[in-house]
Amino acid sequence: MKLSVSILCFNQVETTKRCVEHLLKTAIEDVEFILTDNGSSDGTFDFLSSCDLPNKKLLRHGVNIGFGAGHNTALEHTQGELFLPLNNDMFIKEHGWQHMVQQAFADPKVALAGLLGTPCALKSDGHGHVASQREYVEGSFLVARTALVKQYGLFSPAMHMFLFDDSDLSLRFRQMGWDVVHIPLDYEHRSHVTLRRVDTRIKRQIVEHNQKVFLARWSTYLKKRRFVNRILVRIPSVGCGDAICATPAIAGLRRDHPTAEMIVESNFPDIFDHNPNITISRRLTVTPNGSEYDRCITLDPDYAATVHLIQLYAEQAATTVREGRQQIFLTDGEIDEADRILAPLRRQYKRIVLCALQMSRNGWQGRNWTERHAHKFVRILAQQGNVGVVEVGAGFQSSGAAHVDLVGKTSLRQLFAVVSLVDVCVTIDSLVLHVAQAFRRPTYALFGATEPVSRIADFTTCFPVRRNDLDCLGCYHRKGDKGFNRCLRGDEACLTGMTPEIPLQHIQTDDHLYQNINYLQSFVRRRMSH
Repeated sequence: MKLSVSILCFNQVETTKRCVEHLLKTAIEDVEFILTDNGSSDGTFDFLSSCDLPNKKLLRHGVNIGFGAGHNTALEHTQGELFLPLNNDMFIKEHGWQHMVQQAFADPKVALAGLLGTPCALKSDGHGHVASQREYVEGSFLVARTALVKQYGLFSPAMHMFLFDDSDLSLRFRQMGWDVVHIPLDYEHRSHVTLRRVDTRIKRQIVEHNQKVFLARWSTYLKKRRFVNRILVRIPSVGCGDAICATPAIAGLRRDHPTAEMIVESNFPDIFDHNPNITISRRLTVTPNGSEYDRCITLDPDYAATVHLIQLYAEQAATTVREGRQQIFLTDGEIDEADRILAPLRRQYKRIVLCALQMSRNGWQGRNWTERHAHKFVRILAQQGNVGVVEVGAGFQSSGAAHVDLVGKTSLRQLFAVVSLVDVCVTIDSLVLHVAQAFRRPTYALFGATEPVSRIADFTTCFPVRRNDLDCLGCYHRKGDKGFNRCLRGDEACLTGMTPEIPLQHIQTDDHLYQNINYLQSFVRRRMSH
């Protein structure tokens, strides 16, 4: 097939019938039709099932999943060289129009084509209008090269339901260097037939969200009206773990800007070594010249937020994350070096447990375990006989009891590799917690001032350890303070009163998932009560 036409329907069956009638009259040769019922309740699915369009594929969703998601799903089933999302309120009157569409793509630089006379230029607020300047293709009739949109994506999942997804798609391909064109066809468009029936309040919320995402991505373009295909991501946090949490958002930005030069500035550039989503990683510099980039994005943590830092960064970057966990990429050489360090323990012990129970940055009350408790825990664990213990960290005194003492002896990259190979990690809310999650190492994490939901990405592999007898847990979020925490009690009881026996008991209990379900339920109850 040369062309695949995707028609997405949500009720308005009479409008859909008229759209199909025009298609039957004007274009059926070498055309595949993918018809989707997007949760209709008015007989639309029955009509789509019985209509006489040839080369028909029928899809059905139980609920309305929106314009972008509906056509994205249809794209997975297409076989045509060109893919056309067509509104059911768009009536094409030109006979043989599919041949004119194919001719528009004779130029290999063309990625998208729309209809002449539809909105094609962008105002400074992101809304479209009809003008001589042709900046985007309006979504009621939007033809794309199938291979390109399958490779780089069609409509952004960051957009909700409808509106702004077509202009976002167009600018994304133009940023990559592709052209958009408009075809002179005879048509009638009953614009927004379905949209007019959406509740005004809901529609306003969707429009505001999508406009916010669109402007976050393209406001620089709307000012300059040109692309340089370079993206700058700045991560000013002094926390290494915070920078690691930015990696899923960076992966999302790479999908949003597939061919752009991606420059990441951080206090910890080593984190991003060998990351395929990044072109250049370097230390944080002075405020850059924004005209050198299509986007300058700052990912800055709000420690008082109860959402996970990964999701917070995704919102700041106006992107989506597919896999909600941190990403660290190691070389074979780095892994081999760590394997040599751990080899003696692997030969002698059944399990290797890594302990990272102190941190050198002590300005955060209710986060750091006491040296006395940390040292006692390592000694008890090392004496069990069947466990090989590795102690890591920097800037503090090691216990001296671990079988392998790496405190102050590893680089950041070496630490990453060691964590990736151990069986279990025991740590506080710090760097190692995020490294362990990147490699899906089973982890027991001691929490006091911080709510685990804002730091644990996967509760099936990471288990919070807390003093459940205190009613002030998660104080950091309750106070809503974005800066470093200060204990209102004055004694940091959440961690000073956590004896080594508490995490040891957690490690020896197998019912981790049940414990985490209980924690999440109690967290929801606390949030609702506040």
